[in-house]
Amino acid sequence: MEIVAGETIAYNSTDIVFSPYGNYWRQLRKICTLELLSVRRVRAFRRIREEEVSAFVKHISEYGIGSVVNLTKKIYPLTNSIVARAAFGRKTRNVEDILSAMAYVVQHAIGLSIFDLYPTIAFLRVISGMKAKAEKVCTDVDRMLNSIINDHLEKKVGPMEGAEEDFVDVLLRIQKENNDLEIPLTLDNIKAVILKQQR
Repeated sequence: MEIVAGETIAYNSTDIVFSPYGNYWRQLRKICTLELLSVRRVRAFRRIREEEVSAFVKHISEYGIGSVVNLTKKIYPLTNSIVARAAFGRKTRNVEDILSAMAYVVQHAIGLSIFDLYPTIAFLRVISGMKAKAEKVCTDVDRMLNSIINDHLEKKVGPMEGAEEDFVDVLLRIQKENNDLEIPLTLDNIKAVILKQQR
């Protein structure tokens, strides 16, 4: 499933995880290091982290004294919510669907399949049904990401007043400015990078 996931879910292996080492991979790494995951940007998202953790603590405090709380099940949605808000700028109706789709991909990407042993035998993808499942997930996720990107493109001037640029804003700005890019970013490249941030 890992090879199939790279080709379909990762937009023909154009995210930083599945992309082969080369000029494009180095360019993505530079964008992630200098723009998306810089110290300044991480500090800028402090408010998001504080809001989400505060809501999390309030939720936990509502349990009665002596109640048993499974923190593992609670912390995973918390981290997903923080990352999603940093990536998309706000809580959006598509986040839960995207996270659910990505959980499906991760669940099926781990482990060893017959196709991993013989990747050149293409018909194994069809027999196993992996390619069809991956393509369906990809179609659903692509539709959701298009909706999110269109929402950002409809903003007149960058992020809303007083709001920090989210990952989508940054990638769209880099694509528009196209400064010092050896390989121009396409919308599929942007979607692949966004998905990487959600995993």
